[in-house]
Amino acid sequence: MDNVVTIQRDDKWDPRRKKYFHPRFAKVLTGQEIRWINHDTRNHRLVSGNPDTLISDGIFDTGEILIGQASSVQFNISERATSIPYFCFLHPNERGTIVIMPSDEDSLTNEERLQLLESTFVFDDSAEFKKMHTSLEKYVDPVVLEQVRDPELVTMQNKILTIVFWDISGFSVLCESLQFHQELVVAFLREFFSEAAAIIHKYNGVLDKFIGDGIMAFFGFKDTCVNDNGKKGAINAVNAAIELRDFFDEIKVDWIDLWSVKAGQQEKISIHLRCGMNTGNVLVGLILTEKRDQFTTIGTNVNLASRMESVATEDQIVVSPSTKMWIEEEFNLTIVPVEKAIKGYESITECYEVVSKK
Repeated sequence: MDNVVTIQRDDKWDPRRKKYFHPRFAKVLTGQEIRWINHDTRNHRLVSGNPDTLISDGIFDTGEILIGQASSVQFNISERATSIPYFCFLHPNERGTIVIMPSDEDSLTNEERLQLLESTFVFDDSAEFKKMHTSLEKYVDPVVLEQVRDPELVTMQNKILTIVFWDISGFSVLCESLQFHQELVVAFLREFFSEAAAIIHKYNGVLDKFIGDGIMAFFGFKDTCVNDNGKKGAINAVNAAIELRDFFDEIKVDWIDLWSVKAGQQEKISIHLRCGMNTGNVLVGLILTEKRDQFTTIGTNVNLASRMESVATEDQIVVSPSTKMWIEEEFNLTIVPVEKAIKGYESITECYEVVSKK
């Protein structure tokens, strides 16, 4: 069992970015203690409760843990497996989960394992989840839902947008390795997609669709009062891509640890987030068909954004020349030579990787 949780030093602390304690999911048997050790350069106070609403449920409160000190809590809960989310009262973006086991994990039934997963990954209490899961918003992006109420927006219109595609490389191999633990793959995607939606909306983007383990979104649609030929949307798109990449890099560490144990293999599990984007004129609006309507974007610039994603390698954010023109003052870029001609866009000989903000 993971009876020790490390509060790691973070010299690049950002209050806007979620951070998880290590291990993120600390497992303990009923009656045992969890011990938190503070290796950070700041004091911490850990309380149980909802990390999104910052409301404590009163199950535990470590009190303030000074630099270099530790604090322990004993857990005597129910007879069934359950989980307790918690967060730092002083730094609310820092969070974790205590998983309390009534017995050794290997002795749990399949039903008990599913109950444990459901309790660990439940989001129903968060304000964000409630907003996203109204009867219509489960199927339509909230931004789109607001816009299609305007009859003028039912028809397709031409706008300059930045189209973004994300894809998880190594995902097919992961699914094969976890063929007997598919619930762990679903739980990971649920967390990734939920945070991706939040980040996309944070930067005024529109979540177009989930495509298997990938995502399509577009930026600039809401910038109706900005006449900058798509510059603001392009900058927002890159900011969203950087934040989502950082989030992905953080959560995958604990997930890979969990998957490696479940897969029971010596091969290292490796997944990476690839991103590609392009800025240009597209048709955006509601495509009406007899069976199903779809609010989306179409056009050659959408196709080029998809091609940029296919050019990207491990953890890269690759942008087209047109996107580069609008973001180069804000971000550090490096040239990515196009080694194999991009079908339909043979004139493009180089694209650009976003390295960091300036």
